[in-house]
Amino acid sequence: MREASRPSTGRGGRLLRILPGLLQALAMVAWPFVVIVGSRLVGTRWTAAIVVLLLLPGLFRAARGERGAGRRSLYLAAGAIAVASAAAVLDDGRFLLAWPVLVSGALLVAFLVSLRGGGSIVEGFARLQKPDLSPAEVAYCRTVTGVWCAFFVANGTVAAVLALSGRQGLWALYTGVIAYVLMGILFAGEFLVRRSKFPLAPRGTP
Repeated sequence: MREASRPSTGRGGRLLRILPGLLQALAMVAWPFVVIVGSRLVGTRWTAAIVVLLLLPGLFRAARGERGAGRRSLYLAAGAIAVASAAAVLDDGRFLLAWPVLVSGALLVAFLVSLRGGGSIVEGFARLQKPDLSPAEVAYCRTVTGVWCAFFVANGTVAAVLALSGRQGLWALYTGVIAYVLMGILFAGEFLVRRSKFPLAPRGTP
């Protein structure tokens, strides 16, 4: 009986380990809809408090430095908790609406900083698939990084305008659906262009 119960215990242990990360990801992705639905059902203060409770396990996990929890995850969770805490204390929903704008701003800064360093963020991802990049490929990755910077500027601007306009339904639709669709289109389009410009050599080819 003990032997038979071990696999279940192992699965339960793995679930407990990944649960904080799942809660954090769920809170981030569903943020716009949690804000809108929660604010209408229980009010801004309680909605913000619920968001904080969902994010706290992920913050503790990242702070402990467990596997899969990096510094960026720590900063992301801490920033979201700070925004939600301000909304809860002041009972002001504008803090919750501002979160997608702050995320776009943080990503913009990260991508811009990478352009001034030794390698752009897109180059780092490209090297995961092809470690040895040609000068033309490195230049292309820098261009794509710049394109993503432009996207984050536009995305943050649209999210800010919608938040300030008070049209919360449209804000939630854009930040919770349209923005992700646009990111997927940009990612897929860039991938196809990169594969056409710089096809991977067949395996075994020197």
